[in-house]
Amino acid sequence: MSVLLVIPAAGGTLLPPDPSEQPAPESPHMKFVLALLTMIVPLSAPASADESVFLQPLSGNWSGEGSARRTADGNPIGINCQFTTEADANTLNLDGQCRALAIVRQSISATLNNTGGSSYQGTYVGPNGGQSGLTGARSGNTIDLEVAWAEPVNGDNQARMQLEVTGENAMVIRTIDTSPTTGSQVVTSEINLTKN
Repeated sequence: MSVLLVIPAAGGTLLPPDPSEQPAPESPHMKFVLALLTMIVPLSAPASADESVFLQPLSGNWSGEGSARRTADGNPIGINCQFTTEADANTLNLDGQCRALAIVRQSISATLNNTGGSSYQGTYVGPNGGQSGLTGARSGNTIDLEVAWAEPVNGDNQARMQLEVTGENAMVIRTIDTSPTTGSQVVTSEINLTKN
C-alpha cells in the first residue's frame, strides 16, 4: 500500500493527506445529471420578446396627408386621410378613409397578425373592395410587406407596402410598385400620419 505525502512549508512536518480534504469522486449518476443539464439549459433560454411594444402604441385615431398615383406612371394626387387603429400584442387592425381632390372618398382597411418573432401576415382591402394578401416582417421601426393584389395593378399582382413608425405618435404608410414602362420602383402612395 502506498501513502501520498504532502511536502509542507519550511519547518513543517511530513503528514499523510487528510482523506476529508480530498474531492469525492463523481458517481455515474452525477455524471448523467450533469450531461442532462447541459442539454436542457440551451432549450430553456428566454423566448424572444413579443411584438406588443411595437404594436400597442399604434392604437388610436390618426390623421394626415400625402399623395397617391392612380398608376405607377401617373402624376401624384394630394390626399387627406383619417384612420382608426386597434392593436394588441399580436394583431393590428386599421380602418379609415382617404379623400382626394376634396371630393372623392375611398375606404381602406388592413389587418395584420404576428405569426411568430417579427413575421406578419394579413389582408388589405382597398378602394375597389378586393381583398389582397400581405406577408412580411418587421425590421426596426418598419413592417415591410409583400402585397398580392386581388386583381392586377400596374400590369401584375405584386407590390410592397410599408408601415414605418417615424417617431412618437407619427407613422408613414406607403406602397411601392413597379412601373410597367420603365421597370423601376415607384412610390405609388405615401401617407404621413400623426396620432390625434
